[in-house]
Amino acid sequence: MIAMNFIMKHYAKKVTPQVKLGQVQRKNRWDVTPNYYNTPQKYPVFDKEKPGKGYRHIIRKQDLFKFTEIVPEWDKLAKGLRAVVLSAADYYQLGWHNKGVVGICAWEKEIQWHDCSDEFYEEHKGIFEKLNIECSEKETGYFIEFDEASAKAFQLIHIFIHELGHHHDRMTTRSKQAAVRGEKYAENYAKRFEDIIIEEYQNVFNF
Repeated sequence: MIAMNFIMKHYAKKVTPQVKLGQVQRKNRWDVTPNYYNTPQKYPVFDKEKPGKGYRHIIRKQDLFKFTEIVPEWDKLAKGLRAVVLSAADYYQLGWHNKGVVGICAWEKEIQWHDCSDEFYEEHKGIFEKLNIECSEKETGYFIEFDEASAKAFQLIHIFIHELGHHHDRMTTRSKQAAVRGEKYAENYAKRFEDIIIEEYQNVFNF
């Protein structure tokens, strides 16, 4: 997962009414409520949660459908992928992956970032430059001058692909149970396809 301020952390949050802190809740003493965490899906579900106070979803479900059409080898990548969730905001995360479910967190209503850490900027200045996002250094940290179009592009091209990198990590292990190669693998996976996706993205999304 990509953390916001900017600490890497494991996913542990409520995702659907049936899942609390990653634990499936039982309808009664014996039955488990079916959801995309415990029930295989023929095709990935595209889901959307309420963003939370002070946040909003910049990406729409229609954007996800359009974007997956330009993701290299999407049909192969989508194997074992149960859902893509436009998830509720988490101050510490931009996205997450949990056993075949990928989340893209809601964005703050104030689109521009006024307090991006030095570390996060240095790790992501390449994609900021490719998306023509203006960045300026402050006394502490960086000001990242997102607008709605560039924030959407960053979420789809980098955050989403990064989290899909965790899914790819999991599905290419022998057990297919855990993404064991960590953040570096997911980050490199995102960077691997950046140039190809950006070129296609500009045409499809008029960016």
